[in-house]
Amino acid sequence: MLPTCELNTETSPTGGRANRPPAMVRRLLIMSDSDSDALFLTHMAQISNSGEMHIETSNRLAAGAKRLSQTEIDLVLLDLRLSDSSGLESFNRLATLAPRTPIVVVVCMDDEESAQEAVKCGAQDYLVKEQVTPHVLAHTLRCAIERHRQLTELKELSMTDPLTGLYNRRGFWALADSHIKMTRRQRRRSLILCADLDGLKLINDKLGHDEGDRAIVETALLLDSCFRESDIVARFGGDEFVALAYDAVSGSEQTLTNRIRSRLKGANEADDRGYDLSLSIGTAVVNGGKDTGLAELLEKADRALYRNKKKKGSRRYTVRNTKPRTRRAPEVLSLVHSAS
Repeated sequence: MLPTCELNTETSPTGGRANRPPAMVRRLLIMSDSDSDALFLTHMAQISNSGEMHIETSNRLAAGAKRLSQTEIDLVLLDLRLSDSSGLESFNRLATLAPRTPIVVVVCMDDEESAQEAVKCGAQDYLVKEQVTPHVLAHTLRCAIERHRQLTELKELSMTDPLTGLYNRRGFWALADSHIKMTRRQRRRSLILCADLDGLKLINDKLGHDEGDRAIVETALLLDSCFRESDIVARFGGDEFVALAYDAVSGSEQTLTNRIRSRLKGANEADDRGYDLSLSIGTAVVNGGKDTGLAELLEKADRALYRNKKKKGSRRYTVRNTKPRTRRAPEVLSLVHSAS
């Protein structure tokens, strides 16, 4: 989905980043299979917080992940021992499902090695239960959320397509690879989709690159609206888009394709831009038990895309007018399909 990190681009008179509000945790999720540990951490958080903090608890990874998908949580305190998951796997699964939420791992004194491994994998920090005090907890939470904010800003800049706001090729590869690995570990089923925006070259040639950019952005927004928050949608460059839908049920490829086609039709009927947005689409299924890599899956989806494009037949484009788009203008670009 579209990255949601908002960058503060205001600068101070000296040229540096303007003062930002201090990092604060307003909504905290504590995940632990121990009621007593959850109660202790809740009590410490309440004492350490000088402002209003909403605290929720969960003893299961599945329930916590669901909560993260429903509510904006500022930070997660994650005990690596949960009733339905344990060890580093707990962190990896949660971090994959909620990549934009900072996580601080909580461990016992005899399990610091696991916590250090979690930090290497992306946890912002860790706490040893026996050493937690209100002061230590407050300091850890503040530093963790600020560190995560800074890292997210840098990551979004390097992984985001500047025109559409979708992930770029680099961002997709990084995130999709971890999703596919989790799909295999959990023996789930995910879906890769490739899409090409038809007729972009003609739009650029006849109506200008500004109109071509508008077509790309409109297509990106439409595609993004067809996927869930946990899915990954990216622009590979030019007229190419890819997406990965995690934990997709059987038959979802046709359902998703139909949804995209339906929204394309609605967008074309509602806008007098003078040409129809059109997509060629191909899909590939990621099965948990298969060893096929991301490159092979993308190639498979790309082959399906070109079969779809060939099935449509060759395109002959005629342009009756090259005036810039206006909301009241007559049709500018006519896409005439003829069988090959």
